[in-house]
Amino acid sequence: SYRVNGGFASRATERVTYRIAVGVEGFDYQGNSSLNWSPYYQLGATWMASRKWSWTVTGKGQHQNSEESAGNYGVVYTLGVGAAYQPNRRMSVAMKTLWRYDQSEFQVLDPDTGNPADQVDHEIGIRTDLTYRLNKYASLRLGAEAVTQISTIDANEYNRVRVDMGLNFRY
Repeated sequence: SYRVNGGFASRATERVTYRIAVGVEGFDYQGNSSLNWSPYYQLGATWMASRKWSWTVTGKGQHQNSEESAGNYGVVYTLGVGAAYQPNRRMSVAMKTLWRYDQSEFQVLDPDTGNPADQVDHEIGIRTDLTYRLNKYASLRLGAEAVTQISTIDANEYNRVRVDMGLNFRY
């Protein structure tokens, strides 16, 4: 696939910033060498409510290669809302919730029935991260997320809970 887009970021007020990117995508289905074109967008805004609190909203729409079917593309829309709290210079807590809509362009084979079917997935998730800054160059992070996916194909439905941790270095 090919994407051409342009955008800008600015500060609406002293406490509100935003980013906008729009463009077009070209992609070929199943290698048939004819490009199909569709719109692409990415939007986001952040509000610094106070020195310690910030709130973010994001949205995105695009075509994406299928994760499950070779040669298939999906129309993907995402919407997210997040908040971050930094009680002091060393510690921060962030929480995000995300909704993702994914619709396959072509019918896929339903593994339960063996028949072609339209696939539409809705994924809803929530994630929390706790970060502790060890020094200027390193921080320790502990994260957890819970995700559920609802699909028109029963075999694609799932619930997932994941806990992860890491040591982040930056220079």
